[in-house]
Amino acid sequence: MCGAESASAAVQSDYDKLKTKVIKAYKEYKTELDIGAFEFYINDDKSSIKDIMTEVVNKTPSLFYTNHSYSLEYNTLNGKIVNIQLGYASEYKNSSGKVNESAIKKASNKINKEIKKITSQIKSGMNSVDKALFVHDYIVKNTSYENKSSNNSRLTEYGVLVKHKGNCQGYSLAYAAVMEKLGFSVGFVNSDSMEHVWNLVKIGAKWYNIDVTWDDPVDSIRGKNQDGVVYHKYFLASDSYMKKNGHYGYEKTAAQNTNYDKSYVKSVISAFDYSGGNWVYMNSSGIYRRRHVNSDMAKCLYKVQGKCFIKYNAIKYYYISHNRLYIFSCKSNKSALVWSPVKKYGYSYYIVQLKCASGKIKYSVLNAKNNKVKSGSLEIKKGGFV
Repeated sequence: MCGAESASAAVQSDYDKLKTKVIKAYKEYKTELDIGAFEFYINDDKSSIKDIMTEVVNKTPSLFYTNHSYSLEYNTLNGKIVNIQLGYASEYKNSSGKVNESAIKKASNKINKEIKKITSQIKSGMNSVDKALFVHDYIVKNTSYENKSSNNSRLTEYGVLVKHKGNCQGYSLAYAAVMEKLGFSVGFVNSDSMEHVWNLVKIGAKWYNIDVTWDDPVDSIRGKNQDGVVYHKYFLASDSYMKKNGHYGYEKTAAQNTNYDKSYVKSVISAFDYSGGNWVYMNSSGIYRRRHVNSDMAKCLYKVQGKCFIKYNAIKYYYISHNRLYIFSCKSNKSALVWSPVKKYGYSYYIVQLKCASGKIKYSVLNAKNNKVKSGSLEIKKGGFV
């Protein structure tokens, strides 16, 4: 259809009001929204409305059941837009095409259950940076990057929090959903050039970039999640840092503070574990403990060159060092050899990934000669040994 062009476009305040109305309509499961009270015209406002609809779908936690489809109805005589037909993801519609409210509420309950599971682990002794890092590491440890078009939930917090698979949109929505539940102000940054989105988080009076997706490494050989590895390179970063480290094609944000751009945290490539009121973590020189992520002196518990530092229980951790698997006790501050891959795989294979689950240590070994990867598991016995 073609409509007449109006004399002027809608002012920004009307766009903001429209965004609020669209979100409200989706939360009420409406399939259409009457916007005749606005002076929106197809030739002037179509592009801006598209931006609003994209922002609503991509950057609003709790609207996991929407999709990117919508349509505008307008008067063919003067081009005035009178109605928006709202789209919903296929899995949240019944056979007749109507919105399946029951399915949405069931999925929402699952999301809320997972959010509560995370937030219930937040301790009173944690400060704002501690909380931001805890949620960051939890999502990285429990999510595998996936961008298959057949998986619609990859774009949502449902995919990340419930199915534990998602792409950058899902990661950023999941992080926002949990952080907002904790009372943080959260925003989104997107780059069309990169086809990527990440978060802004307000700590105190300052804003910082956090890219949970890029801190969740993918095995470059198999293209799968890299168990036991958690990056912090993009945790609490300024715009200038982000642009120096691979991010581009986005407008300047409020994240101009450089307080954490040179933090030791950026070089830690294993998860931080909060235990007994302290953080325990491994960097390139050893295993450390400190009260808060961003303050207090770190105490070295054990000097070692290791990686894939993963939790076994309240006081014990596994890690890889010199192609051997060790267990460390933060009660005795001692390590013990658990297993070496040499006897089973030979000297060409190196342990590259670890995961502790269901009473077993799951691992991957890489053949340095041909990049072939093999996976296996070790049953955990008394004391954490195999």
